[in-house]
Amino acid sequence: MMCGTLPHPTWLWVCEPRAVGTTRLITRIRSHDRWLAPSIVFSLLVEFADIWMIREMLLKVRERAERLARTESRPTPLQPKTAA
Repeated sequence: MMCGTLPHPTWLWVCEPRAVGTTRLITRIRSHDRWLAPSIVFSLLVEFADIWMIREMLLKVRERAERLARTESRPTPLQPKTAA
C-alpha cells in the first residue's frame, strides 16, 4: 500500500512472504524537504521522532499478529449464535 504521490510525502507498506508461515513487514517514508524553508528545523525534529514512533508502531503490529496467530492455531468450540 502506498499513500501519497511524489513529489509529496509517500508512505509505503510492504508485506513480504518469508519462510513457511512468516512474513516481513517493511515500511518506508519518503519526503522531499526544502532545505532553505524556515520550517526545516521542525521537519528535522519530526524526522528524528518518526524513528521511535514507527518502531513502536511496528512492534505493536508484530505483537498483534503473533497474538492472532496463536489464537487461530488453537481449536475453539463453536459458539451458539445469540439473537440481537
